[in-house]
Amino acid sequence: MQTGLLIEPLIQEIKFIGGAARSWVGAMAGSSAVLMKVTFRDASTGEILQAPQFYRSAGAYSGSWSVGVADNRMLEDVAKDVVNYAKLNQ
Repeated sequence: MQTGLLIEPLIQEIKFIGGAARSWVGAMAGSSAVLMKVTFRDASTGEILQAPQFYRSAGAYSGSWSVGVADNRMLEDVAKDVVNYAKLNQ
């Protein structure tokens, strides 16, 4: 029997504007956004302990000025949000 905590991330919705689109059309490509649900489950029983959602976005102009860096950072930031949530809710 497995013991511990299972962390199951699931990206429910994503709109990601890549660097190529940013360099060609800039802010007209729109903004990026990600919605991720993370299920924290007891590994031994399968019981769901928490199932929060995390949302991050990168604006069209910030993505344009950074040529896609803000879009990439959005994905890193949502992952950091999950880590911080897990630390704060031990």
